[in-house]
Amino acid sequence: MRFKGKLIGAVIGSLGGPLGSLLGGLLGHLFDRADEEAKTLKELRPGDSITSAQLGFLSSLIGLSVAVTEAGGEARAAEVTALKGFFRENFPYGEEDQDTLERIIDESFRKRGELDVEGLSRSYKETSSPGGRLLLLRLMFKIMAAVPPGPRPAQLALVRAIGEQLGVEASVLQTLEAEFQLGGWRSGRGPGRAPCAVEGLSGEQAYAILGIPPEAGDTAVRSRYRRMAAQHHPDRVANLGEELVAMAEEKFKLIGEAYTVIGRERGWGSAEG
Repeated sequence: MRFKGKLIGAVIGSLGGPLGSLLGGLLGHLFDRADEEAKTLKELRPGDSITSAQLGFLSSLIGLSVAVTEAGGEARAAEVTALKGFFRENFPYGEEDQDTLERIIDESFRKRGELDVEGLSRSYKETSSPGGRLLLLRLMFKIMAAVPPGPRPAQLALVRAIGEQLGVEASVLQTLEAEFQLGGWRSGRGPGRAPCAVEGLSGEQAYAILGIPPEAGDTAVRSRYRRMAAQHHPDRVANLGEELVAMAEEKFKLIGEAYTVIGRERGWGSAEG
């Protein structure tokens, strides 16, 4: 089913009051354009149409990221630029549509006082999968990590509060944060990429990413790995489209790398990987 602009506006508008209506209208314009272009080129394939799950995720990510960026003080120019850069890098829209996304972000900042963070979080919890909620939180950490020296305490506190409102366990939220926190919040190698994600993991980082202490027994490590691999498996966000599936694969691969590092330290044979 394809969602036209007015219907998109109604769907998104239910998420966050007046600002939700704004996001809905602009996103509806964006996706209607993509849909019409695909039909004109006769290249619309099964799965190309925009789903309510994709719209809900994108609008929630924009609205909540704006709120987090503003937390603890007025947003710095570098933070706004990083937020725009994240969408430009990760969503393969044309230049005109990228400009539309930037206008969405700019307008969201202008009307940030109208954003109901708790309401938006509650609505997304009710309309999303557990995998979608974990991915949403990870991407907010990733956006925050793009600007040195890292997030303000108030920003971290708000993301943690959003995680609680989404029903994510505190221990799971800590493993998401650990991915970007250890070794410093900024690697200098692109938006939101922490040192542990691009330079190879130390043992300390590997244990933190799995959320388990170094003194844990082998059975506990294996159990934790299996649980996290299941929680973050890309198939759990297949309804969000290939771009977001690719972002989920980043975390899934990182979990596998952490498990490999720990296994190497413990002298496990390849058959136990």
